[in-house]
Amino acid sequence: MAEIIDRISDLPAHIIYDILRKVGKYHNLREEARMCILSKRWSLIWRWRPDVIISKYNHKGLKNNLENFVKSVDDSLLPYAEHNLRIETLCLCGLVHPGLTSHIDRWLNLAIKQNVTSLNMYSNSMNKYYSIPDALHAAKMLTELSLHRCSLEVDDSTNKLQQLINTCQLIRNLSIDDCKGIHNLCVAGLVNLEKLELLDCEGLKKIEIQAPNLRVFAFEGAPLSMYQKTREVQPLPCTINILDGYKTLQILKLEAATMTDQEFEYKLSKFSALEVLELTRCYEIKKIKIVSHKLKRFTLWYWRNLEQVDLLTPNLREFDFKSGKMCMPFSTMVTSNLKQTNIFL
Repeated sequence: MAEIIDRISDLPAHIIYDILRKVGKYHNLREEARMCILSKRWSLIWRWRPDVIISKYNHKGLKNNLENFVKSVDDSLLPYAEHNLRIETLCLCGLVHPGLTSHIDRWLNLAIKQNVTSLNMYSNSMNKYYSIPDALHAAKMLTELSLHRCSLEVDDSTNKLQQLINTCQLIRNLSIDDCKGIHNLCVAGLVNLEKLELLDCEGLKKIEIQAPNLRVFAFEGAPLSMYQKTREVQPLPCTINILDGYKTLQILKLEAATMTDQEFEYKLSKFSALEVLELTRCYEIKKIKIVSHKLKRFTLWYWRNLEQVDLLTPNLREFDFKSGKMCMPFSTMVTSNLKQTNIFL
């Protein structure tokens, strides 16, 4: 009788994990877990996978019993410390319980020791911010950092995000959403930075960017609370200076940016490689003129004050326009290759 060879279990660990990760990506975590019945080795590799997700949505214990939840997470992370296993990605989602702060710091410290490269911290609390610990400055292998509703305050002269940028210089993707404690931000020294998102950060007044390989920049201004009762919420004034990346920036998204017509036209003229431009609620801009042979997609959303638009974009393929009034203020449109148009009045 021929001997049965278990070739599935003999596959290299990184290939097994890659198969499991793709199953989870294109299906779900349950299907990924079911794949582990193929062999004990597959099950072991799945439980010790380098992508670690700690989420209240995947643990009923957080709502019912905090102690059991912490023990469950600690038990899951123990093999990484005992066997010195790598942690590539750490995702902390929805952990806003007041008794979790010290535990989150512990879990974060473990991931840093294991040279975590991707960190995602997401809070869904409406009134609580997670204060980033100083230990995060030691995460020098980070290439992706995403922070949502985090406190980055240090003092009047600096902030924790600025310190992170100065020490974690391998970052390629940086996303800061609804965080506080940032007033002036200088993004410099990140030669690998390709994507930068600064969204709804209360108190942010000035941004200076020096990133020679920047491909994507997205900005969303925070509203001034003192103007909340007006018909159109006024954004907090914020100066944006992009001092580099003129030949690499391909995607630019601006929402509630406080630029004048002249400022916008001057900045836009420098981005020779721009292919996607999205403008939303930039009420200070009354007249838009775009001259570009590279632009392929252009979006204008919620423009009540727009008076004139000139598009000299012969290679534009897609155009989306949504306005709060029954008119289209287009004076010139050179868009000979336009394939799709979506207009909402």
